[in-house]
Amino acid sequence: MSFRKLTLVAGVVALAGSGCRQVATTPPPARPTQPAPPTSLSVYIPCGIIIPMKAALDAFKQTHPEIAVRPTFDNPLALERKVLKERKLCDVYIASGPLEVNQLAEKGLADKSSLVRFGQLELVVLVPKANPARIKVIEDIVNASTVACPDPKYNSLGDVAKRALEKLGLWQKLAKKLVLTEFAIDAYKHVASGRADAGIAYRSCPLETNPAKLEAAKVRVACSFPPDSYPAEDAQFHAVITSFTTNRPAAETFLRFLAAPATAEVMASKGLPSAGSAAAPSANNMDAKVHVVAFYPDTEGHADIKALVLSLNHRFPGKVKAEFVDFTSDEGFKRWQDAGLSCGAILINGKQTVTIRGPGGTKRQVTFSRYLGGEWEADDLIAAVRQEVEKAYPGSSGKE
Repeated sequence: MSFRKLTLVAGVVALAGSGCRQVATTPPPARPTQPAPPTSLSVYIPCGIIIPMKAALDAFKQTHPEIAVRPTFDNPLALERKVLKERKLCDVYIASGPLEVNQLAEKGLADKSSLVRFGQLELVVLVPKANPARIKVIEDIVNASTVACPDPKYNSLGDVAKRALEKLGLWQKLAKKLVLTEFAIDAYKHVASGRADAGIAYRSCPLETNPAKLEAAKVRVACSFPPDSYPAEDAQFHAVITSFTTNRPAAETFLRFLAAPATAEVMASKGLPSAGSAAAPSANNMDAKVHVVAFYPDTEGHADIKALVLSLNHRFPGKVKAEFVDFTSDEGFKRWQDAGLSCGAILINGKQTVTIRGPGGTKRQVTFSRYLGGEWEADDLIAAVRQEVEKAYPGSSGKE
């Protein structure tokens, strides 16, 4: 290497070692990241459960802000027709039973493998307030001159009712008395208007889950169908993902939410009993301040009373502990005797006779003795229990 090149290299090395450095440049500030817009999810929902579903949707929004649910509330049959005939698209379709879901699946419009069931519906007979046909148990329905029933070809309620009546040997007996309505709500309206002596409906939908639709003062529940006359899972809401969805992960998240026990509790607090509601008191009810005990033989003839009483556990979660005691069993007989009873009866906080307050300060005494539809009605029991809840839990207003 020449002397000149060597000198040049040495100068560069010396300059580098003298502490000279390049001036640091400040990088430009990072742009703030914008949150991704929430995924939109269209859900078709029967309008009969608008109150519990709105509460559930509020809870879903809190836990899943990344998914924006766009609910459409309407009659179940109208919603099915939106999909079947109008091809109006939704991501999740909810029906009041299996019939509508099966019809969509047969057309390739719903994925039955995604099916989730929630809620528990109870099949009952409605009558005008005066009960002209004197219907007290399900077998009495043949006394009606006209019975309004949703058409089993079009909606799940009618389908479940028909199968239950067939199992009970009553469908053919009612054949000439039946008025089959296109929409389930119309069966109710036939009873409210006096055009039918009886109608078939679900107790919770929309009798309590959307009471604004109904004229409750004009009808009452005469009796329940025996629990073993229809599959409990068919009397549940059915939710499926449709074949139209482009948001399947979000739809699956929503269905998991619907099936969660916490969601069931939210909806039960708004009038929709959870699956398996005809059961013993849950752990949440064991410390309840209102105790309801029904003493009857555990037979088919008392199935309506049993279903009604046990439903109180879910109607008033955490506030009511309701039991059905079979006094033909050894243990039940002892409890029945210890209660000082001599026939079938219901005790509310130890009392068989309750003074129920009515509108305008009116009062009436009701004794919960013997059979449903005799000295007392289902509405009487619910009113009496609600009144006790208001006393035991001030400020609750007896909310269910």
